Amino acid sequence: MIGYTLLASHAAHADATTSVVRVSCIPELGQVEIETTFLRGERALATLESRRDLVARKYGYYEIASLLSIREVADAPGGRVITDRQRTRIECALATESVEISFEPAFAVPCSGAFTVALTVRIGGQTVVNDLVFDETCLDEDFLRSFSYTEQSEFFVLEGIAGTSIGPNFFLRQAVDLEASRGRPISKFSDVVTLWKQSRGR
Repeated sequence: MIGYTLLASHAAHADATTSVVRVSCIPELGQVEIETTFLRGERALATLESRRDLVARKYGYYEIASLLSIREVADAPGGRVITDRQRTRIECALATESVEISFEPAFAVPCSGAFTVALTVRIGGQTVVNDLVFDETCLDEDFLRSFSYTEQSEFFVLEGIAGTSIGPNFFLRQAVDLEASRGRPISKFSDVVTLWKQSRGR
């Protein structure tokens, strides 16, 4: 199993919590999983800070702050703007096909200045997800929480929150047809909500 985690710190060490995006490439099981979650504990955060290169090389943990440059701007949303960002690329080589994963920093909630990542996934050389942003934004209450794919499957699965378009904090899990998405990659989670409604005749 190869695990990659991108870290986005939203709290002081006193809180001992940081939000993360976890990317797991599991060739033995033929699976790829990507999700947002949290890393907790003062020891974990201290180890990450003091041994950043080792943790990245050995365990695949990437701190979001190392992937961007920001500038303080008083009249900008959250008082900050991203002036430079680095796209990280990971190739997950399964037994019969390759899954290419890339992500770069993005604003999770522009009005607060918090950061997350925009995700792009290519399966068999075709883009199926394109710059799909994790987590809630100020403009869109439908948001992604996880992506998963099983080798040689006819679909991939996206999970997230449908906001108020279906019901308050409605958790949604939708299989997306792989072939159909090759020419029309998913770029907004609201597109997934539409697919969910169509599959249920809404």
